[in-house]
Amino acid sequence: MNIQELVGFWENGQAIGENEIKEFADILSYAPYCAPIRLLYLKGLKQTESIHYARELKKAAVYVNSPRQMYEFLQEHASVEKVRVRKPKHSADYFGMLEQLKNSGNETGELQQLALKLKQARENLQAEPVVAPVQKPNDQQSQLQEEVRSCIKQKRYADAIEILHQLNLNNPKKSAYFADQIRFLQKVMENKGNPMENK
Repeated sequence: MNIQELVGFWENGQAIGENEIKEFADILSYAPYCAPIRLLYLKGLKQTESIHYARELKKAAVYVNSPRQMYEFLQEHASVEKVRVRKPKHSADYFGMLEQLKNSGNETGELQQLALKLKQARENLQAEPVVAPVQKPNDQQSQLQEEVRSCIKQKRYADAIEILHQLNLNNPKKSAYFADQIRFLQKVMENKGNPMENK
């Protein structure tokens, strides 16, 4: 088998017979990773309706770079390209222009309706009063947090726990943080209460 025959099988879609299938199998025994030969071998098995087609299809799926290309090569009808036909938007004759204007008149009406709806929606948004967001008293919370720190430094853990409970109620987003702080302070108080455990 020469290169021209291989190109003929590949590009022209010539029918692959039993002899060519045997030659492809021999080539694949020497070069199993040669994807074009493997695809031609697979196509030959499919055309002859061989019982080995399913097994070789699984092997080819591993060896071939692109399963999509393999599918398109094996399914001849799948490789049909869609041809786009461009219609000229403007024609040189007068009557053609009139028809285009009539056809596009419906579109401009729809666009005008859409523009009117957008204008009404914009007016409704402008008519609604803007509500200013309420600012939270961050100063009070920061003062309480500073007070907690000072209580911990002075080893007044009971006072710190009370303040943390207040902060927890005022700021539910940080409830996990405050709960951890409270548990930590309670453990510190327990350890301070039993001096024997520290030894």
